[in-house]
Amino acid sequence: MNTEPFPTRYQRWEAMRALDQEEKARIAFLNTTPAPNPPELVAPVLVRVLRSFCVGGRRQEAGETIELQRFDAESLAAIGRCVVL
Repeated sequence: MNTEPFPTRYQRWEAMRALDQEEKARIAFLNTTPAPNPPELVAPVLVRVLRSFCVGGRRQEAGETIELQRFDAESLAAIGRCVVL
C-alpha cells in the first residue's frame, strides 16, 4: 500500500508507459484494413418507392420500381419511404 500522498516518479512513469502501449495498440488497429461488407448487404434488391427520395442526386418519384443495395433499401423501408420487393 502506498502511504505517500502523491504517486512516485516511477509510478507516474509506469502509468504513462501503459497509456503509451494502449495508444500504440489503438493506432495499429486503426492502420489495419477494415473487413469488407458482407455480400448479402450490398446485393441489389428491387424496391417500390412509396414517398419520394433522392438516390445518387436523382429524385425517385412515388410509384417507381428501382434497384438499390440491400442496406439502403432496408434503411429507407424502415422510415416508410419504400417497400422491398
